[in-house]
Amino acid sequence: MKKLAKFIIVAITQFSFVANVSSEELFESQNEYNKSHLTGSGFITAHELKNKYVEFTVIDKRAIFEGDIILSGVSKFNMQFEIYKLKSSSSDYETKGIAITGSKYRWKNNTLPYQINENIGTELKLKILDAIEHWKLNTNIELVERTDKNSKLYNDYVEFLYWSEGCAADVGRKSGRQEILLKNACSTGNIIHEIGHALGLWHEQSRSDRDQYVEIINKNIEPWSKHNFEQRITDGDDIGEYDCASIMHYGSRAFSINNAPTIRPKDSDCVIGQRQGLSQNDIATINYLYPKIEIE
Repeated sequence: MKKLAKFIIVAITQFSFVANVSSEELFESQNEYNKSHLTGSGFITAHELKNKYVEFTVIDKRAIFEGDIILSGVSKFNMQFEIYKLKSSSSDYETKGIAITGSKYRWKNNTLPYQINENIGTELKLKILDAIEHWKLNTNIELVERTDKNSKLYNDYVEFLYWSEGCAADVGRKSGRQEILLKNACSTGNIIHEIGHALGLWHEQSRSDRDQYVEIINKNIEPWSKHNFEQRITDGDDIGEYDCASIMHYGSRAFSINNAPTIRPKDSDCVIGQRQGLSQNDIATINYLYPKIEIE
């Protein structure tokens, strides 16, 4: 199977100010705040992708895409960043998911080194450790704590940090330190989800075929959050079939302005937005991306 990873340099062409934000739903938890937010927007061009319009929310000098994905490098002071276009063939294997393509975005030796910042409280730390254990028990991924003694072995790593705004993470391995941001209300399931991003998984409903499986109900979406549903940076290049049970899927009321559904499955048996644990297809997808290392 031939897989191709492409990177796209994005120039931010404008900032617009959005005031009086009332609420934002990040998956199953409701986050209330009255802070004003900036939104960034721009056009991306690469290969067959011509002048695609992209929007994101700027929170605490971070560019947040699809509610909890950090677009590294974007701030009020730095107007460029990179995103990645997935290219793959869904006919070559049976896993179900959506992931950033390219070995450079995988963690070496199936190992995700991590640190927990001292600003993380005891209760949140316990949830992080539970989420880490869930990944270790169910996948080929090994999560190793980065310490002063072994830090030279792990130049690339994630750091769990307290963040009052919600839960967020980069997608895939970056160079050096990268963040997994968490507030106290983030559940163990939310943290499992964010670790999934760090390992390379996109949101399930970002797939190009999602309209075959779910309906997006625009009238119920907060006006300043609609870009989280409209901008699908993977543009038709998916892995396997759609997985309603994925822990990477939005909940049915994500970013709702009136507590009514914003995503409605077309199949009544399709239940979306669970944050209990990895689905069988999440596990299959990660184990495809990170095959078991055979010890000789």
